[in-house]
Amino acid sequence: MRRWARLGNGFWCGFAIVLTAGITVRMRPADAPARTTTGGTGPGLVRIDAGLRALLPGGTRPRFADLDRDGVLDIVVAHRDRVRAYRGDGDRFVPMRPPLPPLASGSVFVADIDDDAHPDVLVAGEDGIRGARRHPSGRRWHPVGPLAGGAALRDATPIDGGIVALGRDGAVTRVRLPVDRPTVDTLGRVPGAARTIAADVDRDGRPDVVVAGRGIAAWLNRGDGRLVADAGLPFASHATDAAALPHARGVDVVAVGPRLGLVRCRRAPDGAWRMIARRTTPYLAVAAADIDGDGTLDVVAARRTGIDVFGDGRVARKPTRAVRVRALDAPRIAIGDIDRDGRDEALVTDRRGAIALRAPTR
Repeated sequence: MRRWARLGNGFWCGFAIVLTAGITVRMRPADAPARTTTGGTGPGLVRIDAGLRALLPGGTRPRFADLDRDGVLDIVVAHRDRVRAYRGDGDRFVPMRPPLPPLASGSVFVADIDDDAHPDVLVAGEDGIRGARRHPSGRRWHPVGPLAGGAALRDATPIDGGIVALGRDGAVTRVRLPVDRPTVDTLGRVPGAARTIAADVDRDGRPDVVVAGRGIAAWLNRGDGRLVADAGLPFASHATDAAALPHARGVDVVAVGPRLGLVRCRRAPDGAWRMIARRTTPYLAVAAADIDGDGTLDVVAARRTGIDVFGDGRVARKPTRAVRVRALDAPRIAIGDIDRDGRDEALVTDRRGAIALRAPTR
């Protein structure tokens, strides 16, 4: 039996009534009348029937990772009260067993912090970085933290055997592992910063630290344990989200904000940062993904009333694919091969709903 249901905040999605045992993921037929794609120069996007509203409330960015190493993506979600993990099981997500230990909500990320080849779950929140390490047997989780001195954090990202954390006060710190003897170094301060990412912006084969806020601030990874401050690039207004965009000649940084629009920035070999493309559309969230499966990353950007895909990262051109939605509220984008077809899908969440999108099958 197929019905239409609103997944909060203007998202409409058909789903099969089979949600008692887990969250079912089904592909909508390509000719479904409610695909409602608009704009763009390509054939648009197909919505994946993912029954995700019950699984993804709260408006924080979910993370995909193969936590149990079975070859199927799992998902970690920061609910309002705590962080939960769901195991990918065929065409659905089911609660992970054993469940994560109690973790307060925050910015979720996944990294192998103890070098045992098992992904660990970490959360940057009000009391620093806390998390859970998965025992090699898979039968239990070990609590981690607090790390980063217990300071209130906005975001964090793993990099080169450690974690770089962004405080709510703009402080950028590095937590050196191992987790049983962590040390914390202060890198600098970026007032108003919203996002931290790892990206090899100087093209030396090592991940660098990039912080987006009222511009781009960067610390270059010298490979000897040092992270050295770089020149960066100021913006006229704040970025709310950013993503690394690898390409044939290096890695660019794409940043978005309601007044900033969408900008693509590149660090030249001489060390100078330049804005190489800009759109004034007030985007709120951004990610890089190979949506069309051609081997080159695209840019996925969410604005209040729509989600656009810029093929091959060409943000100066019109979107190649687009879908209209209604009144997104603080959207976030997660990327993963949800339906295991070898191509990336975009999972867009906000405070009241969720939608999963993919390019139509040729």
